[in-house]
Amino acid sequence: METLPILLAPVCTSPAFRHEDVGWGSGHPGDYLRTMTYCQHYNLLGNPVAVVPVGKSSEGLPIGVQVIGRPYREREVLAVAAQLQERFGSTSPQLGD
Repeated sequence: METLPILLAPVCTSPAFRHEDVGWGSGHPGDYLRTMTYCQHYNLLGNPVAVVPVGKSSEGLPIGVQVIGRPYREREVLAVAAQLQERFGSTSPQLGD
């Protein structure tokens, strides 16, 4: 991250899932271990991360993006997250339309 101080990445491998669909293991459509793999690395490394909703699935479920920064650079992460929030806000279009 020396040349790219901010990374954008998916939050999970799918749009958000309904609360009744989540759990541990492949018996759940929202298996935490499978769907949240994009978040796990940055949690372990201690990078500051903010998640911003940028769209909605065809079912109306939110789709977010992670704003990932360098250690101890929380202000940079929050500044980019604020710009994304201003651009996409809560009126995000459904993706795939």
